This record gives sequence, structure tokens and C-alpha cells, in this order.
Amino acid sequence: MGRRENPLDPSAGPVAEFAHALRQLRVRAGTPSYRALSRTAGYSSSALCAAASGAALPSLELTLAYAGGCGGVRAEWEARWLDVAKAVMGGSPAAAMPRRRAEPAYPSMLPPLVGDDPTTVGAHRLLARIGVGRMGRVYLGAAAGGYPVAVTVVRGELAEDIEFRRRFRRDVAAAGRVRGRFTARVVDADADAARPWLATNYVAGPSLEEAVARFGPLPAASVWSLLVGVAEALRTVWAAGLVHRDLRPANVLLARSGPRVIDFGIARALDPISPANTALPAGLPAFMAPEHVLGKRLAFPSDVFALGALMVFAATGRSPFGDDADAARYRVVHESPRLTGLPRDLRELVAACLEKNPERRLDLPTLIRAGRDKGGVARIPSDWLPEPYLEEIRRRSTALASVL
Repeated sequence: MGRRENPLDPSAGPVAEFAHALRQLRVRAGTPSYRALSRTAGYSSSALCAAASGAALPSLELTLAYAGGCGGVRAEWEARWLDVAKAVMGGSPAAAMPRRRAEPAYPSMLPPLVGDDPTTVGAHRLLARIGVGRMGRVYLGAAAGGYPVAVTVVRGELAEDIEFRRRFRRDVAAAGRVRGRFTARVVDADADAARPWLATNYVAGPSLEEAVARFGPLPAASVWSLLVGVAEALRTVWAAGLVHRDLRPANVLLARSGPRVIDFGIARALDPISPANTALPAGLPAFMAPEHVLGKRLAFPSDVFALGALMVFAATGRSPFGDDADAARYRVVHESPRLTGLPRDLRELVAACLEKNPERRLDLPTLIRAGRDKGGVARIPSDWLPEPYLEEIRRRSTALASVL
């Protein structure tokens, strides 16, 4: 018998509601594992898990593959997807529909602004719509100085929540103090606007999640460089007094000069507002520390746990605790991580990051030294990624230059 799906938070937006419906469909199908579903859907288990996570609206093609693998009716789910796309993107969702799987619409064709999309936010001119997340829509913009920025505009229902605004104002102010080579810097924000917004430096590269799904896991040398960059980013975030709280493959962008960590500290604004709220804490279970899953206070070692899980994903294409959200919550707290397929030296390091007891996890200086020693370089080289990854970065940079 499949597990029952948890009740939907009444304040959830259309993307979360859509993800909840996908998960319910999977439950009705007997809750097949994402690994089994991937064999019939033609997508990786991590991509299918992400589709039903509610973090962003999945592509239409991925939605149909997921629904088809669970016995859903194609026409019904296409209609549902179109309704949600209209709700969150405004106007016609045609720009969000993929042309063909091997070449996604973004970024070779940046989706244009449509419907109720603003043309300016603050001093930033908006150029394209590049995503939808739990917090709101994300746009590519041009700052007054001409440089590219990623602008997140908060969803209307969150904008009406006084407590959310208070948290957003506090967390954005803290994130604005973060200055580091491997973080996407917050350059502007307005928590008092009718729709609060946040602008960060734009990175013309895929997320680790996108890249691994498309090109496969990273080789060992690239994983060691990734470890150094993300650990350095966390050190910068911590120096500003923040815990990242949501370090996952989608929140690590890949640039030619190294990784860039995004969304640091902001996830706290999306946590349940009151102790009486039974909603689960924000985050992707497979990349959450045990204390996070249990709703306990988070500290710096919580990010180290997520970093360990991130390294497993980068090297193998899967989470050490599986892709099913409910199962991952249990495994994170009670079971040992699955580290098969990792080189021995990386496996030992990752295992020390994934200790259940926060006090026993490795510290960042040790991780950074190990990454530099094993990678054999003091600094991340410009060719730290395999050629297919670098070609994708070049392609996105060209697309960016065409609209600036």
C-alpha cells in the first residue's frame, strides 16, 4: 500500500498545489519509487522528484512524463499545467513550453515578458522571465549600470502576509552583507514595495541540478573544485551571521570561474509562521540535516550536512537518501547515507559531513584544505568543468549578450 500524501498547506500557491496533485497521482499509482518511475518516464529520478517538490513549475514535457508514468491522462495534465502556467506567468504560457527536449527553451530563447509581468522593478529594467519558485517569479533584468541581475518578485499572497514581510526584510538585510567570490551578491531589494522584490547578480550558467540531469555526474576533479567553491561560499555566508538553510543542487549555479551559491538565508522567510502551523519546514528533504527535518534550531553544521549530500549528487547524480520526499525525511534522521559509487577519499570526507550529530561533522577549513589537496590546485581553474558544461555556459552567455 502506498503512503498517504501529507495535507496541503492552505496558504500554498498554485505551484505548490500543482506539485501536491502530482504527488497524489503517484500515491494513487501505488507510490512507485522515483527510480522505477524514471525507467518509464524517460527522465532521471532526481528530475522527477524535483518536478513534484513544489520548488518551481516543471516543464510541460516533464509534467507529462511524470503523469504518464503514474497512469495520468495526458490531456488532463496538459490542461492543468497550462492553467498553472497562466496563473504564475501571466497571459499565454507558450513561452514556457519546451521546443524539444535536447535544447530547452531557456536560455537559447529567453521567455519574453507577457501578461501582467512588470517591465521595471525599482531601477531595474526587466528583459525576460526565467523561472518560477516558491517565493515568486524570477526575471532577468538590467540594472541602471547595464549589468545583468536576477530579480525575484514575491507572490501576491506572501506580499499580504505581515510576518512574511518582517522576515523578508530581516533576511534580505542580512544577505546584503554577504560578499564573496562564490556567492551571487544581493545588489538591491525593497521589502516595502506592493510586491516585495530582491535583485542579485545574474549568473549565466546552469544550476548543478540542471547540468547533472542533462550531462551526467561530474568527474572527481570537478567535484573537488565544487567542494572548495561551495565551502568558501558557506564561509562567507556564515561570516555575515547567516545559515544558508536550503543548500541544494538548484541553489548552486555553475560559472566558468567556479560555482555560485544563491538564495542564502532567504528560505527562513518561508518557514511556517506560527508554532501551531503543522506545515513542514522549507527545504528539500534529501538535502536537509536531521535537525532541520525535525524542526529543531539550525546552525552552521546544518549547512555542512547539506554540502555532503550535494557532493554525492554531483558525483553520482543521486541523493544519498533517495528521491522520495517522505522516505528521505525518515532516512536522513534514522538511516546511513548511500555512498556507493564515490571514490574512497571523497566517500570518507562526505561521510564525516553526513554525521547525524551536528557536533561530529567536519568544519569548513578542513573541507577546504581537503578539496584543494585532492584537487591539486590552490585556486579553481577556468577549465574546472567538462567541455559539455562549459559549452552550455558559453551558450547562455551568448543568449544573455543578445538581450542586454
